[in-house]
Amino acid sequence: MAAMAFMPMLKDSAGGLYDFMGRSQPARSGLNNYVVHLVVLASALVFAAAVFLFRNRPLQMRLVRFNFLLVAGSIALGAFYLNNVQQVCGTALTVNPGAGFFLPVPALLFNWLAARGIRADERRVRDLNRIR
Repeated sequence: MAAMAFMPMLKDSAGGLYDFMGRSQPARSGLNNYVVHLVVLASALVFAAAVFLFRNRPLQMRLVRFNFLLVAGSIALGAFYLNNVQQVCGTALTVNPGAGFFLPVPALLFNWLAARGIRADERRVRDLNRIR
């Protein structure tokens, strides 16, 4: 998710790049994408925190579930941002999604894999406690 902040989210036919941080954004668009940027960075921080909370599996699972919502929100906000850029640019420019637009999809997959692994670990610990 952190890579999304540095990759172009949208490209227009005039060569303008639109990214989550607002760099290289043409002045004529006047769009503010700070909310998208905050959600993406919050998702990256929550996922990094969840990695290091391996001793507290219930909290780790809650963070992974919350991160799932953040990633889904970043997808929705990205689609909203794409729609706004297309409306502002009008028919004069064609706006196409860039590499950063599709990065939340693997993030959802990795989030699901993390939740699956945490559930398996919790099941193993319960089984070992029952054997004792």
